Amino acid sequence: MTVNERKLLSFLLDADFPGRDELRQQAATAMVSRDCSDCPTLELEADRTCPRATVKRTVPIEAEGRDYDGMAVQILLHVVDGYLSELEVFRYDDKRIEAIPDPANLTLIDLDKLPI
Repeated sequence: MTVNERKLLSFLLDADFPGRDELRQQAATAMVSRDCSDCPTLELEADRTCPRATVKRTVPIEAEGRDYDGMAVQILLHVVDGYLSELEVFRYDDKRIEAIPDPANLTLIDLDKLPI
């Protein structure tokens, strides 16, 4: 993972949610298993000897912000079978994002506090 990708993952894991501590341990070993050739979304693979995270949902944390031109962007952390799986980054207009968003310009979304 690049420095900016690790910063973004670390930012998401700063939030307090069930399974976060285990995901932090996994993040220390996480590698990109495949990246999207025309987008900043990353498929992740963590060391399976790390503890499995017990999360409430497959996307336990999200963040939102704006791209360079003001368009809304969303970042989702996917967890499958208790392990980091994907760091999804997209714009609401489906245009290409030029770079990984700077965490300083993002807001975490606490999914446990959203109405169902």
